[in-house]
Amino acid sequence: MAALSGKNAPLWEHEGEEYYSPGRETKSPGQTLKDNVPLMPKHIPKETGLSFSDLKNRDHLKDKLINKFKSPPTFKTAHNGKMEYYDHERLLSWQALFIISQSVFADRRVWTTGIYMMCISALTATALVILVPSARRFSTDGFSYFVTFLKVFIIFMIGIYLNKSFKRWWSTVMAFKSFLTSIKQLMYTIYAIDVSRDSFEMIERYCIASAYILNTEVHNAQHIENEATMETYYMHHLQQTFAFLQESELLQASEIDELREVKEETGGHCGVLTTTMWAWIGEQVSEVKREADEAKVTIPPPLHLRLLILCQDCLGQVEELKTIISVQVPYSYAHLLAFLVHVYNTLLAFSCGISFGSAAAEVLVRRKQMSEHPTTSAMADMTRELYGAAQVMGVQFLIVLIEPVLYQAFLHIAHALCYPFGNSSYHLPVESFIAQLHLELVVMALGKQNHEDIMLDPDTLTGSLKLAKLAAGKIPTPKQSHHGTGADSSV
Repeated sequence: MAALSGKNAPLWEHEGEEYYSPGRETKSPGQTLKDNVPLMPKHIPKETGLSFSDLKNRDHLKDKLINKFKSPPTFKTAHNGKMEYYDHERLLSWQALFIISQSVFADRRVWTTGIYMMCISALTATALVILVPSARRFSTDGFSYFVTFLKVFIIFMIGIYLNKSFKRWWSTVMAFKSFLTSIKQLMYTIYAIDVSRDSFEMIERYCIASAYILNTEVHNAQHIENEATMETYYMHHLQQTFAFLQESELLQASEIDELREVKEETGGHCGVLTTTMWAWIGEQVSEVKREADEAKVTIPPPLHLRLLILCQDCLGQVEELKTIISVQVPYSYAHLLAFLVHVYNTLLAFSCGISFGSAAAEVLVRRKQMSEHPTTSAMADMTRELYGAAQVMGVQFLIVLIEPVLYQAFLHIAHALCYPFGNSSYHLPVESFIAQLHLELVVMALGKQNHEDIMLDPDTLTGSLKLAKLAAGKIPTPKQSHHGTGADSSV
């Protein structure tokens, strides 16, 4: 294979035409193919003040946005800070106790719940000790029974919710991966057809661009805010996606303008832009058939039908993703579960505060008695009751510190599983999936070129394959290649 040099070097030559992979810079010394596949940067919220021109400065994005997501060796993060892999073996060791980064406990909504509950518990305990006479005799049994009843009920509901959320998450992952797989199969099938360079390049870049646009659409479909704010957020995110696609030569400016018009006319409903892209792809597939007919090249009907089926598969996966994202868990169930979790955490904080305050009052009383009567025969009983009250204080502190955080953490995990598209580290690394697809398409193209070079080089062919080529006259004989033709030149 000839060395690649210059921007957009050809991946192969086809009947005098050169094919250029869209969005791919030429390899430089020391670079791999993966280094030349464009990676979509992390979405920059509008309030950060960064302009679209920052998208062109990858080093700036790396310094400003990616480095702050540095994680321990337990994780492997993508270029935009999303987790790709984690060391599952390390989670089985005691080191898992000290891993907070990228975990659910690093989420602000989780650990702030623990702070709120501890504040409620501390206020309740203080009020009980100060305002209630003989607070050490205050009984908390009835309150504890009610809290325990809610605890059993919530555990059952959270278990069901987590199970359904994981199934929903897995269905989302499989739908998007199936979408990418259908694209790969579509491009592989096109390799078996003699198509022009323009048609092949256009179908490939439309397919890759549609994946990025689909990611943007399903991401923004998960957010519900007031109409003006949501429209601004969606447009900002979409503009960044368009800027990346144009910079990577996956879409042209005229095509982006047409997509903007579609967005304005339809209101930007989820999946509209992706469907538009696949309408373009379907049109180009039909153009391939027309080009073959004009060139009097027969495309077997099953092969053309296969192309249409793969396009329909991609549209089917888009519809499945739209259904998963737009059809949520019934609101009454989700609201009741969230309501019960917050009510239970609040009641648990009150219960722990009452028990803590009662035990604290017991400790104060027993310490006073022990200081006033240090040599009485009841010293052993007072000491035992003092230590028992201190133990109750410690247990209640641990309960209010850990239990509300765990319930909130499971609620947060279920929510994250239901809505896996976003910019946080725990969201699906969709951009990495698409970049991997792009890389595989480039490798597929280079593999075709390498194989064609091998098949045309007689020095690399051996055995029956070389004899078959020689018999078919597809490669020159050694005599012809060194001395030309004619009997006189064979001496």
